[in-house]
Amino acid sequence: MLRNTISALILVMLALGIADARMPQIGDQVNITMPGGEYSEWYEGKIVDMGDGLICLNVTGSSMDMPRSDVCVGVGAIIGLTWL
Repeated sequence: MLRNTISALILVMLALGIADARMPQIGDQVNITMPGGEYSEWYEGKIVDMGDGLICLNVTGSSMDMPRSDVCVGVGAIIGLTWL
């Protein structure tokens, strides 16, 4: 009886820990954060291309106040990606 209760408790704990993770897709509106010296850099925009270790955005906002443009970011440099 105790063994069944412990097994059920472990299964419930494992089920609660499962997250519904998904990869970003072309067309998603995202905010990407990267390390950058004293302050972290961020870009906000729509993903226009993905591949070869890069995510390319049509930037609508950034920490550097740059005009709208396309920027490609290496996936190894990303410390945070948030869907908007």
